[in-house]
Amino acid sequence: MGLGFIFCEESTSFARQTRVNTNCCLVPKWLIPFFHHPPFCAGPRHASRLDLATGNREGDYKTLSKPQLDDFIGAGARVVFCGHEHNFELAKPSGYELYCVISGAGGALRPAELSLDALQKASIQSWSNQCHFLMVSIKSPHRETMEIRVIGARANGTPTEDIPVWKTGEPRLRTEMPIKINL
Repeated sequence: MGLGFIFCEESTSFARQTRVNTNCCLVPKWLIPFFHHPPFCAGPRHASRLDLATGNREGDYKTLSKPQLDDFIGAGARVVFCGHEHNFELAKPSGYELYCVISGAGGALRPAELSLDALQKASIQSWSNQCHFLMVSIKSPHRETMEIRVIGARANGTPTEDIPVWKTGEPRLRTEMPIKINL
């Protein structure tokens, strides 16, 4: 099996080539794109949403287009990591085998509450408005499962315990840690 690759939004042509060249002996085991502007985000400052049915983009128009997102999925990506917003959000759009992880609260925090309407429109399953780090590992004998822990951050930057990550639509119901994503 090949290696896992991490690449930026400018590499959608790489994703397209990887999908085409599946007979190559160096086909990656998994692909993990990362980029700044998330395709799905509830805000509070930079709400955006890619409408998967129409391909229209709402809010921050620097996000990926539907063809770009489809290229990543076609190449085998099952999770993407983004920044831009200063909180934690986990999006899983209906009908897509792709998770979008937004993490940007290791620095400046935007502690505002997110509206249920914004969370649902952006397909956000879980979120937190506390300073945090992500601890990401790939587990299992065949490296098929990614585990994500959302770890709190003290004022001096040192990690603390897991922080509350709330389930969308469930008042103060915490998401179980670690979050598991099948690759």
